[in-house]
Amino acid sequence: MNIHAAVSLLFQQVDMPVFFYIDPEFGDDPRMEMVDVITLSYTFFEAKEGQTFSLPSYFKPHPQ
Repeated sequence: MNIHAAVSLLFQQVDMPVFFYIDPEFGDDPRMEMVDVITLSYTFFEAKEGQTFSLPSYFKPHPQ
């Protein structure tokens, strides 16, 4: 994006819903006993059509 496009978007509002999933078992995990606050964050990245990404090595799917 060039600087002129960025400036023209500066004061626009866009509704882009973001959904977060917190495992229901989170509250039953004894390691989380002292956790009172969860901070959720996100970053938007430019998407290119047809581009795919591999999952990080630490990702472990939740058993069904």
